[in-house]
Order: sequence, then structure tokens, then C-alpha cells
Amino acid sequence: MDTSSELITILKKIGGAINRNSFLLATVTTLFCFACIKLSTYYIFLTDYTSPIWPATGINLALFLFFGYRIWPGILIASFLSYVNYNDFISGDFLTWDYFFPSLLRSLSSIIHPIFAIWLIHKFNGLPRNFIAPSRIWKFYLIVGPLPSVVGSIYGNTINLLFDSTAKENLFENFLTWWISDITSVYIFTTLVIALVSFVGKRRLIVSGILTLSFVMAATVYILAYKWEAERLDLLLAKQADLVTQSLAKITDIYQPQLKILNGLSTADTSMTLVDFEKFADSVIHEDKNILAIAWSEYVREQDLQDFRQQLFQEYGTDVELREYSGAESQPLGYREEYVITKYFRVKDSSRSVIGFDQLSDAERKVALNYSAIHKTESISPPDVRRFANSEAAFTLYMPKFYDGKLLGFSTMVLLTETVIEPYVSDAISEGINIKISDPAEATGKVILFESYANDEPQSYETSLNFPILNRNWIIEMGRSEKFLAVNSSPEPFILGIVGMVMASLISIGIVIMTGSSAYLNQLVNERTKDLLRASKAKSEFMANMSHDLRTPLNAIIGFSEVINQEVFGKLGSEKYNEYVKDILESGRFLLSLIDDILDLSVLEADKRVLEKQDINLSSCTESCVKILEPLCQKKDIPINVDLAENLPTLYADGKALKQILINLLSNAIKFSPPGSPVTIAANYNQNDIVIKVQDSGEGIAEGDLKNILNPFTRANNDPYNSHNGTGLGLAIVNSLVKLHQGTVQIDSVIDKGTTVSIKIPLRGQI
Repeated sequence: MDTSSELITILKKIGGAINRNSFLLATVTTLFCFACIKLSTYYIFLTDYTSPIWPATGINLALFLFFGYRIWPGILIASFLSYVNYNDFISGDFLTWDYFFPSLLRSLSSIIHPIFAIWLIHKFNGLPRNFIAPSRIWKFYLIVGPLPSVVGSIYGNTINLLFDSTAKENLFENFLTWWISDITSVYIFTTLVIALVSFVGKRRLIVSGILTLSFVMAATVYILAYKWEAERLDLLLAKQADLVTQSLAKITDIYQPQLKILNGLSTADTSMTLVDFEKFADSVIHEDKNILAIAWSEYVREQDLQDFRQQLFQEYGTDVELREYSGAESQPLGYREEYVITKYFRVKDSSRSVIGFDQLSDAERKVALNYSAIHKTESISPPDVRRFANSEAAFTLYMPKFYDGKLLGFSTMVLLTETVIEPYVSDAISEGINIKISDPAEATGKVILFESYANDEPQSYETSLNFPILNRNWIIEMGRSEKFLAVNSSPEPFILGIVGMVMASLISIGIVIMTGSSAYLNQLVNERTKDLLRASKAKSEFMANMSHDLRTPLNAIIGFSEVINQEVFGKLGSEKYNEYVKDILESGRFLLSLIDDILDLSVLEADKRVLEKQDINLSSCTESCVKILEPLCQKKDIPINVDLAENLPTLYADGKALKQILINLLSNAIKFSPPGSPVTIAANYNQNDIVIKVQDSGEGIAEGDLKNILNPFTRANNDPYNSHNGTGLGLAIVNSLVKLHQGTVQIDSVIDKGTTVSIKIPLRGQI
């Protein structure tokens, strides 16, 4: 017994023990089916609800076939647990009605298909015995495949539709995929389990090996195609990400002209007035909905602080309190060497004012201002959602003002992040890309600047990249929406998966039928052979019995014919009577020889000939046979040449049978050789056999007749051994007797040159 057979035997014993314990059966089934589902989900189930590859259906049906209806609780529990989230299971939330009921209904699809399939098998007697009869195999696959899969697909997709797990527009596609995947799963995995458990020998290895290989190839092609498709979609997403970043890089350019104009209003010797600022600010704010506020903040050193206060008093006609930021609150301005204090401020739709506030007192604003001052370029502040009534995120854009190399201050704009960003990402959104842009602000925490929502679908982001904008670093997250997938996805992986599984299914059916047909034909041949052997044995027994019954009256006819022919009791009278008596005598003798041959052949075919083997000297046996045939040789003037090798070993054989073999061969050679031509009997030996050859110079046998010459009663037109004087049984008897000695007969013949009959009989040590 090979290793695989031993393993199968062990598994069968384990399966038998499990089958006898219902609780153990349910537990083992649950664990096994749950593992199968999870493995299938992890490696193969690449779409939301349908896949062209789903092994669980075929495995479930195989379990029903081997264990019966008692298996359903384990399969149902395993299917239910596969729908339960781990956290929900630990917390017990899966026991709530809204969670439990839909999951239970979905789980029922795992047992509906096999239960219906088993019912059909019982109803139509569709389980083939040993899976060898082709017609029964086809019947089985037609029963367990299409119809139960239709029922399972209808139920599963209906449940998904009721609980909004699938879209109506995808219903037919999902139904077709579910149906095909269930059929192919049954054809592949039910067959695989049956082959592993029920088939024997090479058939088990061939069927299970080919099925496993074909499934692995189909699944591999599907998974690789799906990964290639995912990589292609990733490239499309990356391309969109590049376009978005290129577009966002221009976001600050649009506001540079206004900031430069604002800077132009202020010089070192002549500062802008409040009237100038408000006139400019009002025009800009009303033209652009994205601008929340405009400000001019002046750079002031500590020694110039009193002069700056005097300027504010002259501008506003009242004392302006100078303050600084302290978290969410403000407090009077403290001592520092330098300040950036807001001198003018205009805000849209709000009375809020930050005049007199020191921008350097805010840590993150200070970073932005220092960046602008050092690099003499724009900078932006972290986004802020606290300072405006609408709670929308906004960021501040700063542009420094220098005169003769000295910093005068900063032109400032407060911009709504979402409306500013939207035009630059609208093209990507229209292509079905989900986008979220955020700023990892140090003080306020991560702030979302922009987020797209397509049809209120949940956002899933597949790529994240850092986008440096001036002094800040924004994070852009992008993902593919259903629209993107609908427009850009290719059906090729799905089609390849279906085609691969269909091909694997056809291979599974074909290999089972092919291996089964061979076994089926062997079974039929064995049954027919047994019938033929029984018929042949009955015929042989009948012929043997009839031959004995016929010999008794024939012996009487021959005996009385000899008495009459010899005129023992007086003359017959007419010569015609003498002729008739001679004819009767010759005919009787011929019939007796024919019956003797038939009797010998019948005994051989009925396996009633028992050999009495002993050590025989072949030389003595040959000499005895030659003497018996001397009258026949003298009648045709044919000499018999004996050519026996020296030191021939003794032959372990039945003496009577050996003489019968030699006399039959020599008499045939004499009978069909021309008068005066010699007949030769030769013998030689090797380490395994003694080879005896009888050669004549007769008419020979045609090549086409040689293959049938050893069959009983065979007559060929140019066959000298089956002429009208023979019975056609001599060589058949020789062949049967030689086979009883475990030897072989070979005939070589050439037309008009003669025939050589060779027999090989094993030596005693080789038998």
C-alpha cells in the first residue's frame, strides 16, 4: 500500500469516527467549512458579492454525499460565522436582530444548493456506482450542476437585493456569475473529494492530480489577471494624482496680483491710509467669493512701538489696544523686540476685527511669517476653523513687503480652503476619483481642507502623498469611486476566471469519464469473458460427454466391419459388399480419430486434463515416436531426420502429452510433404527452455492464415494442416498441451518451401 492509500485509509477511519458522533460531526464540519470559506475569501473572492471561483459549494455538496443530511448544521454555522465581523462577535453585537437575521438568511444559501442536489440524486437515482459508467456519470453531473445552482443563485441574489447588498442594475450579472461559479465548483471540488475518498490506485492519483492542477491554473490566471487589472487602475489613479498635484501647485498664483497691489500701496516714506486700504479691500472681497478677509500687518520694532500706536490713533480716532494671541484667548501685548501687528483689516460678512493683534504671538503664524521674511516669498498659515462663524476651514496667505532691503510688513488674505481648492480638483472628481486634502497642523491637529463626496458613498482612499505648498505640507488622499471603476474597469479578469473554471470543469468531467470508461470497459470485458468461459466450458463438457457416448457404437461398427472385411464367417458373395465394408471401416476409423481429437480438445478446454509430470529423456521419446510413424513414412518414402543436441537436459513434462505433441507434429509434416522429401525433428536448449523444431518441405501456409492456424477447426485454402483428410484439431491440441506445460508454439512458413513448427518448453527450474 502506497503512502496516499495509507493516508486515505486513516482519513476514512477518522471520518467514520466523526460520523458516529453527531456533535463531533457538527463541530469538525463547522471548523473545516469556516476555514475553506476564509481561505477562499482571502485568496480568491476579489469582488464584493460574486466570484467566478467559489470552492465552498462543491465541498459542501461532497460533505452531504458522504455524511448525509446530518451535516447541514455545521455548514450553516460556518457560513453564518463568515458573515460576522470579529469585533462584532467579541462584543456580541452580532446577536442583535438587525445583524443576526440578515446574516442568517444569507447563510442559508450555503445549504440550499446541496440539499436540493441530494434530493434530486435520490429522486432520479443519479449517483453512479464507482463512477465508471459514462452514461451514469453524465446523469450525475446534469443533476447536481445546473438546476440546484439556479435555485442557489436566485435565493442568494434575492437576499442580497432585499438587504441592499447588490445594485439592481447588476442583478443579472451577479445571478449569472453565481450560477456558473456554483456549477463549476460542484464539477471540480465535489469530483475532487469523491476522487480522493472513493477512487483507488492510479485513478485516484490521476483524477485528483489533474483536477488540482487545472483548478490551480484557472485560479492563478484569474488572480494574476485581477492583479494586473488592479495595477492598471493604480496607474490610472497615480496619473490622476499627478494631474491634481500639478494643478494645486498653481493655487497661490491666482492671488499674487492682489497681494502685490496691496504691497504697492505701502512704501517706506508714505504708508497707505485706511481709506486707501478699505477701498481696495472692498473691491477685492466682493469680486472673489473665496476671500474671507484682507489685512495689512506692519513690521514694528520695540523702540518704534509708541510711534506705531500714535499712527493707529490718528487712523482710527481712538486708542487701539495692542494685544497678542494666547491660545484661544487674547491678552495685552507683552514685551518683545519685534512685532508684526495688524494695522488694517477687512472681513466679509462679519464684524470680527483683529486690528492691533500681534501675528508673531501665534507660534504657527510666526513660522509662516519668518519663512516669508527669510525667503522673501509668500507663505501660508495652518488652516483655522475657529475664527470664523461658518466654521469652514480657512488659511492665511502672506506676502512680505520690502523697501531698500528692509521689511515693512505683510499683505494678508484669508481664503476658504474648500472653495479655493475645488476648481483645481474638479476634473479628477468628474473622473470618479475620491479626494481628501488635509493639513497636519501642529497646534490644532490634522485639519481637513477639502473632501469630495460622490453620491454619499463611503470614502475609501487607496493612495496618499505629501504635497508641499510654499512653507506647508498638505496630505492628498485619493481613491477610486464606483463611477471610476465602472468607467475604467476591464471585464477581462472576470471573463478569464469564468472561462478558466469552465475549462477546469470540462476537464474534471472528461477525466472522470475517461478513467471510468477504461474501468467500465474492463468490467464489461471481464463479465463477457466470464460468460464466454462458462459457455466454452459448458460446450467442452458437452463435447466430452457426447464423445464418450459416440465412441461406444463406433467401436462396435469398426469391430464388426473388420470381422466382415476379413470374412471370418465365410464369403460375402458379391465384390461390391467387400468395397462397401472397406468404406464403412475407413469411415468409422476416421470418425473415431475425429472424436478422439474432439475429446482431447474438450478435455483441455474444460480444464480437466491433469498432467502427470516426470523427468523424460527427449531422445528416447523422439525415437519411440519415429518408430510409431514408420509405416506412414514407408508408404510415402519420406525419411525422418533426427537432429538432437548433445547432453540435452531431461524434460520435466507429461510423457503421454509430449508423445501426443510430437506424433501430431511429425504426422502432419509427413502427411503434407511431397513423396521422397525428408522431415526433420531437431532439439536444442538454453538456460531457460528446450526448443523442439519439426520442419517439412511442403506447400507452406499463407502469411494471412498463420494468425488463425492454431484455432480449432480452422481451415485455410492453402493450409496443408487443414486439408480434407484432417480434422483441423491437431495444431489446436498441440497448442493447448504446450500451454499446459507453460510453453509456447511458433509457426514459420513460406509458400512452396515448407513449414517449421517450434515449441518451447521451460526447464524444470524455470517453471
